[in-house]
Amino acid sequence: MSNLWSAKIKNETEKSRIQSTTINQMILSLFITVPMAVYTHYVHSGAQPFDRGNADSWYNYNASIFTFTGLSAFFAMLTAKSNDKKSLAIVLGLVNLITLCSYLTIAKRLTPNVPDSNGYPVDFARYLEWIACCPNMVLLIGEFTKDAEYTSQTFLNNYVMLCCGFLASVTGESLSIIFTSITVYLFIKVMTGLHRMYSNAIDGRTGCTLDRTMVRIANITTTFGWSLFPIVWFLVRFKVISFETGEMLYCFGDIVAKAFLTLVLVNATIEHAQNETIQRISGIASVMEREMNNTDVVLEKFIPPEVLSNIKEGNFPEAQDYESVTILLSDITNYNVLSARNSTRDVLKTLDSLWSKYEEIGKKWGIYKVETIGDAYLGVSGCPTRSENHAENCLNFALDILEMTTEFKTETKEGIQIRIGIHSGPVVAGLMGANNPRWCIVGDSVSTASRIEALSKPMRINISESTYELVKDKNMFEFSGPNSYEVKGKGRSLNRNLLTKRFQQTFANQDKVPRLPIPTLENLEQKYLKSCQPLLSKEDYEKTESIVKEFLSKDGFGTTLQERLIEYEKKEPHSWLEKIWLQKAYLEWREPSMINVNWWCQLVDHPEHPLDLLTKPPPKGVLTSFQIKRAAGLITNLLNFNDMLNNQTFPAESIKGTPLCMNQYKNIFGTTRLPGKTSDSLSHQYPTTAKHIIVLTKNEIFKVQVLTDDGKRVPIAEIERVLLNIGKETLVERSPPHIGVLTAGDRDTWFEAYEKLRALSPTNVKNFDIIKDALFAVCLDDHSTKKNLDQSLTQIFHNNNAQNRWFDKSLQLIVANSGRAGLNGEHTPSDAVVPGNVMDYIISHEPSIDPENAAQGEYLAPPQRLDWVVDDSVNALIEKARGVAQALIDDTESTLLQTDYYGSRFMKEVAKTSPDAYIQIALQLAYYRLHKKPTAVYESASTRFFKHGRTETGRSMSNESLEFISTFDNDDVLYDSKRELFKKAVNTQSNYMKDAAYGKGIDRHMLGLRCMIKPDEMDKATMFTDPAYITSMTFRLSTSNMSPGRNFYGGFGPVVFDGYGINYAIDKDNLKFSISAKRSCTETKIYRFKDELEKVFKDLCILFPKRSEVWGKNWRKDQQAEKVADIRFAKMKALSDEYLTKQASLAEKYSKKA
Repeated sequence: MSNLWSAKIKNETEKSRIQSTTINQMILSLFITVPMAVYTHYVHSGAQPFDRGNADSWYNYNASIFTFTGLSAFFAMLTAKSNDKKSLAIVLGLVNLITLCSYLTIAKRLTPNVPDSNGYPVDFARYLEWIACCPNMVLLIGEFTKDAEYTSQTFLNNYVMLCCGFLASVTGESLSIIFTSITVYLFIKVMTGLHRMYSNAIDGRTGCTLDRTMVRIANITTTFGWSLFPIVWFLVRFKVISFETGEMLYCFGDIVAKAFLTLVLVNATIEHAQNETIQRISGIASVMEREMNNTDVVLEKFIPPEVLSNIKEGNFPEAQDYESVTILLSDITNYNVLSARNSTRDVLKTLDSLWSKYEEIGKKWGIYKVETIGDAYLGVSGCPTRSENHAENCLNFALDILEMTTEFKTETKEGIQIRIGIHSGPVVAGLMGANNPRWCIVGDSVSTASRIEALSKPMRINISESTYELVKDKNMFEFSGPNSYEVKGKGRSLNRNLLTKRFQQTFANQDKVPRLPIPTLENLEQKYLKSCQPLLSKEDYEKTESIVKEFLSKDGFGTTLQERLIEYEKKEPHSWLEKIWLQKAYLEWREPSMINVNWWCQLVDHPEHPLDLLTKPPPKGVLTSFQIKRAAGLITNLLNFNDMLNNQTFPAESIKGTPLCMNQYKNIFGTTRLPGKTSDSLSHQYPTTAKHIIVLTKNEIFKVQVLTDDGKRVPIAEIERVLLNIGKETLVERSPPHIGVLTAGDRDTWFEAYEKLRALSPTNVKNFDIIKDALFAVCLDDHSTKKNLDQSLTQIFHNNNAQNRWFDKSLQLIVANSGRAGLNGEHTPSDAVVPGNVMDYIISHEPSIDPENAAQGEYLAPPQRLDWVVDDSVNALIEKARGVAQALIDDTESTLLQTDYYGSRFMKEVAKTSPDAYIQIALQLAYYRLHKKPTAVYESASTRFFKHGRTETGRSMSNESLEFISTFDNDDVLYDSKRELFKKAVNTQSNYMKDAAYGKGIDRHMLGLRCMIKPDEMDKATMFTDPAYITSMTFRLSTSNMSPGRNFYGGFGPVVFDGYGINYAIDKDNLKFSISAKRSCTETKIYRFKDELEKVFKDLCILFPKRSEVWGKNWRKDQQAEKVADIRFAKMKALSDEYLTKQASLAEKYSKKA
């Protein structure tokens, strides 16, 4: 009702506004014309009347014309439905009435006139009519064109023009020239304003509702009629035409300018009223149709669409027999507890939310919801729509809703637990009830499903033997059982527990993964130029644009390189990029791998970590029992992961159903980088056949067998025993050569030492083979990480002196004597995400347990110390490598930023933004604030959607992000504008990352093209010799996302001298960053950057709603309670999973015996 009153008030206000404006202009006309009347009456009262000849007949003719158009305007006022249209008609009527009076006054000589310089009469009545009507015509045109920009200005110009025109006619010659010039100038301004008003309406830039054709006709008539007046005025003034002819043309112009325009607008008003009536009728019809559709939608919630369509056709369908369907029942096992704790309204909201999620998942698997009663849900697959895969679909549905409920929260943020029962069999289905019909299923199968559900347990899926028989041969699911149960009147029956979907083998999808495409040159040109634009001046960009367009043109050198790359791609077995990337990005690199190539990760503390070891670290020089125990457990978990890869029981990965390439997993274990003269090489095996690892402690290297001679696994205690023996052997102080330090120096020095060592003794050759083939390396440090996080990471990064490490192993597990642990990895064989998944696995399985197939009573071979044969030249090379490594370590500084100010939850739910894009823009803003300029930004984008895919560069700096970061601190820019700029920036970043992941990046493409250049063709490679190419690839912000970072956090070194290396992890409610840079660079300031970044995260909040507005006032308490509940649930789930695993293995064991 309030909306109706608001609309009425608005219409009345609009009407009064137009009418009051018109009256005000009439009053203003009166004030202006009175002095003109006084002037003509008293100053020129003695003027002789002028013989007008046959002009009087034109005056009388126009009077009759304007009588007719005035009546038409009156009729339009009566027929107009809206107040604004009535007001326009009133203005038209007044204009026509004033014009009628003017012509009658001139014809009857009722006002005095004065002669102009030619002796022709200048009638006061005509100027009165012009001043009274023409400005109002401007207002009228402004009203129906709905143009607010030019109306006022044109109105004022018109008033002044008419006054100056009058003065030009009645003043002396000198003043007349001045007033005539002003009049001509203002006339041009008036006509320009009118043209723009009409153009804006025709182009749809205003709210004009009239038909565009009518507006165009009005534009033509106004332009023609108004232009005629000054032309005639000049022609009469300079005696080109006679006075009588001029009066005839004046009268004609008035008819066109006013009378014809009146008829056009009246017709448009009537037509618009008719259109409005038609639209109202159409609207009513649409509403009726929409309501009918809404009725169908409501009915379809109770009656299947197939049945409903028959009812609408007048056929009441009979019940149908279904030979085989699958029925699912579920209920909430802790429903009574939740009902007691919560209000009825909250329980109702919880159930509504839960059933909505059920229905959403049900659509995916074709499950029809038959009924919900309280906390009970009844669904069916294969009915009413018949399906051969009804059992399979129902089991998938059950697994999905079970997974959904693990994260589902009630209105009061509590978790729920459900149980599910599933049975397959025949049913009869149809409509039941005459007054309130419902579609139901009946039969013994429904009763059986109910009993199966009653036998189920919380967070379990119980299925009948009949359902099991339908899916067992499809090899899609894992089950436990069978279990027997008593059925009243039917004896004993069998049921089973559905555990999980059967995973796809690790490399099962490799043939489905496509080859990496070669992007087009058009894609390269577009993205490259766009990425260069925010980094270059206008002049430099224009030069680069010209160079790039010529280079990538049809006849350019880039096209030749593209053709060569296409031919090269045909010869490569897996990917055109694979060899190029390995060689150019890693193996040909001659600087040290440590810091420059290797990554580091610090693992979270052990769940049972002794607090004393962390608060009071052990003294330097000793190994501790807990250190040995944790190392043995982590070694066991790593061996478990290796077994899964060898046996292909690690599930194949995919994203939204799209399989990912799993090839990098073959390079995790048993992989080593080997030094070469100009290029290094990789050694790896899959499946791995080695039975040993290498253990480094106090700069000594041991070969440690972790599998029995026949390849069996052993208990954790046996690995602990071997590690303890190593500790005992190193109690005696020795001074072994620090061979491992060579892997931290430059690659040329390492290759020279490697060749010398191999030539010195077969023992050295054997040692290198042992290291090369080892599954991974374990570094038992006899010292501890420091309490300060910024200092503790350095032990994992480079150990502060590069000792006790072998930086060429793909994985080094590092365990300090306090029990803290981390990993250091060589980047060449794999990218961070893959070893990150390994780390998640080994940490999530702490405390470690013995492998299921552990051989009891088996003993491992004693650890074997690797003794080296060295000479002075080798020792000199070791010292050289030590010096290079130490200089690099001393020049690298790192810091951590870990904040719980907010996380991905805030970014998604409050900022409505991609968390990764949010972080990228924040990093750019922090850099811009600190350095007062933008920079090229690198973000790693995985290309595992393609065979043997690695990474592509996400060029995060864009025109959109630069515009945002450069205006964010500008107080003259409105927050709404900043929000819009932020949205554009994050969308651009997200779109680029998506393109990069799907093979449409540019940096790997440019690398491929460069590798196609022959040595004598560099002068043709103008795009790559252009300075902009280096500018666009100088990534002073090199970033990598390793979210969520719950089990570890990590980092890497800067990729350019004056840049930052930044790894980040975005968790639900916290953020982790590691930041590195060169100490010797005066430009980079990691601690100021860290402070600026933390400030940016707080400052960005000003763009978004308050958290309390989105999450409620108690959001802090709610989220804290949620964290506690998540921790408890994780512990319970771990216990439940362990119980199910043991129960399943025991059931299988005893079923075989039976």
